[in-house]
Parts: sequence; structure tokens; C-alpha cells
Amino acid sequence: MVRSANDLKMIPLTEILSEETSFANTSTYLLRCISLIKLNSLWLQSQKKAKARDMAAQLSKAVEEMIEYWRIMEKIQSLDEKPNMIFFLSQIKLMSVEYGNMMSKSKALTGSVFADPVVRSDFIICKDYNKIIMKTLSGVKNKRLYQYK
Repeated sequence: MVRSANDLKMIPLTEILSEETSFANTSTYLLRCISLIKLNSLWLQSQKKAKARDMAAQLSKAVEEMIEYWRIMEKIQSLDEKPNMIFFLSQIKLMSVEYGNMMSKSKALTGSVFADPVVRSDFIICKDYNKIIMKTLSGVKNKRLYQYK
């Protein structure tokens, strides 16, 4: 039983998406992927090796694409003309802190930031963001989708 917000733990994205592929679940998926991928991108940018910085640039590009998908989905499901960016930023901050804590603890205990099972499985499923988004958006007519871009 959850008694307070401190008792809450992140569940893997695979569990969230296995329930159903809805706009709400896909929105949560995107927010968490943006947080996790951005965190990894920032770490890679701080590295000295050019290969790491190149990977960071690729991850940053993926984050930009995910943000655009999130905006489109928010416009489709909202009556407002603009997505709620205050909500977006607050959720990204919360999830980034949580992922950062899990990754730091994992690194300290095992030597790998990906030893945490939630971090590892979320990172893997976030790689397939295009498939998951397209599955969610498949119910939206193309004409309607393009009006939001």
C-alpha cells in the first residue's frame, strides 16, 4: 500500500505500455524517454572522446523529435491551442531527478548506470519510440495529424 509520494517507485515503461497504448500512456512514455535520453545525452556531451559527443548529438536529435511528437499528441487530445509546457517541464524535471538517482545508486553499487532494471529496460524500449508513437497515432487520420504539425 502506498502511504505517501515517497513510497512511489517507477515501474518499467514496458508495464505501462502493456496495459494499453493510449495517448495518456504514450504521453507518459514520451516524457520518461525524453528525461532518460536527455540525461544520457548530457553525460555523453561531458566526455572527452569525440565518439561520445557524436552519440550525444544523435540522442539530442532523438529528444527533439520526441518533444515534437509530444506536442502533436497534446494538441490532438487537448482543447487548448498550445500544449501545457509548464506541465511538460515539471514532469521532465521530476523524472530526470528520479532517473538520475536510480542511475547514481546503480553506478555506486555495481559500476554501471544500467544495472538498475528499470533504467535498463526503459532505455531499451525508448529506442523504439517511433514504432510506439506510430502505433498510438495510427488511429488518427493522416489529414488530422498533419494539421497539428
